[in-house]
Amino acid sequence: MLEAVPIAYMRNLRVRFFPQPNPAKPEPKIFVHYSPVIPLISGNP
Repeated sequence: MLEAVPIAYMRNLRVRFFPQPNPAKPEPKIFVHYSPVIPLISGNP
């Protein structure tokens, strides 16, 4: 149930920032966009 919150939040961001006409593959776009952010936070001492 808790995991559904971030997923819905990500979907909301996708709809707001990536209003693509083809919702078949919006995941790769988000992954590619947020990919460099994850390692940054992870590698941050």
